[in-house]
Amino acid sequence: MEDKNKEMPLKDGWYWVLINDYDTLTPCWYMSDLKCFLPGGLGDSSSMGLYEDDIEKVISEIKVPVF
Repeated sequence: MEDKNKEMPLKDGWYWVLINDYDTLTPCWYMSDLKCFLPGGLGDSSSMGLYEDDIEKVISEIKVPVF
C-alpha cells in the first residue's frame, strides 16, 4: 500500500475512510488537533477514535452543503 493513501487531512471535516478489515467506506469526522477520525454510524461507544494505524485509506472529503 502506498503511504500517500494514508495521508491525514490538513483540516477538520467529514471524510470517506476505509478502515482496516472493513469492506466498505465509512464516513468519519477528522479532528486535526488530535490527528484522529471518529467513525459515524458504527454504534461504537469508544471515544478513542481511529488513528493512522487503524485505517487503510483516506478516500476523499465529504462535501457538506450549507443551507
